[in-house]
Amino acid sequence: MAAAAPALRIEPLSERHERESFASGVAPLDRYLRQQAAQDTRRRVATCFVLVGNDEHVPIGYYTFTVTGMALAELPKALAKRLPRFPMVPATLMGRLAVDARHQRHGHGEFMLLDAFGRALRNEIASYAVRRRCQRRQRGTVLSVLRLSISHRGHPKALHVYE
Repeated sequence: MAAAAPALRIEPLSERHERESFASGVAPLDRYLRQQAAQDTRRRVATCFVLVGNDEHVPIGYYTFTVTGMALAELPKALAKRLPRFPMVPATLMGRLAVDARHQRHGHGEFMLLDAFGRALRNEIASYAVRRRCQRRQRGTVLSVLRLSISHRGHPKALHVYE
C-alpha cells in the first residue's frame, strides 16, 4: 500500500515551528529562517510564511513578504499611463523563497509562489505589483512559473510581476 501524500498548508511563521533543521543548501536563506525571520516578523519588517506537511512543526519551505514601492518609470508605458502620476506605486516584495533540500524538486517552490500571489491579490492593502528578488540559480525557475501562473489580463485585481 502506497504512503499517503502529506497534506500541505502554508501558515505564518510562529514560535512553534522548528527552524534549526531547515537546510535549503543556500546558507544565507537558511541563516535567515533560523536567526532573523521571527525577529523581522515581531518588528513588522517582513512577514514569513512557512510550508508545513504532516509534521506541522518542521518547515518544508518558506517565503517572505514586505511592502515596497516601484518607480512609475519602471513599469511598461501601457501600464503606467493608467496610473496616477505619482513617482512611486505600491508593490509587495517577495524577498526570500527557499525549500529544504530534502523536499526540493517536488513542486513546493511553485506551490509557495502561487500561494504568495493569491495572498497579494487578496491583500486589503493596495499593491499594484509583486517584485521578486532572485538568487541567480533560481531565476529561470521563477520566471517560468510566473509565465504559467500569472495571466490575469483584464482581471480587475490583476497583479503585475517584476524582478
